[in-house]
Amino acid sequence: MLRRGLIIVMVGVFIIAGLGLPAIAEEGVATDSGVASGSARLATMSARVKTAQQKEDITQPTKPKNRLEQRLFQKEIKSPSWNNFLRYVVQESVRHGVPINTLVLILLLPLAGAIITTLRHVVGLRGLGIFTPTVLSVAFISTGIGVGLIIFFMVVFSLTVVRLILRRMKFRMQYLPRMALIMVFISLSIVALFFGLVRYTMVDIYSISIFPILIMMLLAESFMEVQIGRSLREAVYLTLQTLLIALLVYFVLTMESVQILMVTYPEAVILMVILTDIFVGKYVGLRILEYWRFRKLITSR
Repeated sequence: MLRRGLIIVMVGVFIIAGLGLPAIAEEGVATDSGVASGSARLATMSARVKTAQQKEDITQPTKPKNRLEQRLFQKEIKSPSWNNFLRYVVQESVRHGVPINTLVLILLLPLAGAIITTLRHVVGLRGLGIFTPTVLSVAFISTGIGVGLIIFFMVVFSLTVVRLILRRMKFRMQYLPRMALIMVFISLSIVALFFGLVRYTMVDIYSISIFPILIMMLLAESFMEVQIGRSLREAVYLTLQTLLIALLVYFVLTMESVQILMVTYPEAVILMVILTDIFVGKYVGLRILEYWRFRKLITSR
């Protein structure tokens, strides 16, 4: 009887010990392998923290929508039709992660083209085509008007100075190697400009990306072609008019009311742009600046 009781007690001790060892190892109680148990505990806690971070915390506020996105989803479109298909496409694109600012800027580019053609064929301003002022205005939107103008004038100034020096030295080269050489000096001038801005001024250039700077540097070829085919005075005059057109387009594209109108009624805005392009294309009268230029002749009649 006593032997049977001892056997039962020993079996109970082994069972308790077997159940208690995993708990001790998991909690990291001081044992012979205390360091290993502590490491295992840290790894377990880290895994739990990562799992908790992956779960969405519904107690935290979500990121607020900007004003354009609020106006876009003010009236959600479930199915597209002939008068809201463009807004439906924009809504679905924004839902799937496309930035609304990018979509609005892309949709406003046709409006920029209509403005440029109107300024050229109706008002009488001269510029370097339609893409140069449009791209220049987009670069100004990216850099900001202050820094953008500084970079623009530095590019044009360095281009003109290097070209005049090469012509004065009678240094004959093929067109592409000469443009490559001019690009070297334009790059160095931009680096020197940034050094001066960060060293001696409070101008914020830390948020400027390489792409608007690259755009302005590539536009130097267009200004180079103008200077080659025309006199220096006429080339400067044409460059300034191109800059004026780009600034006008910049101010229109950055107007919040225009952006909201494009988001709210994109089909109507695109239709208006198409009609404007057709009207300007059919216009054959005198330009507004030509009325001023020939005012004496007109009044004499």
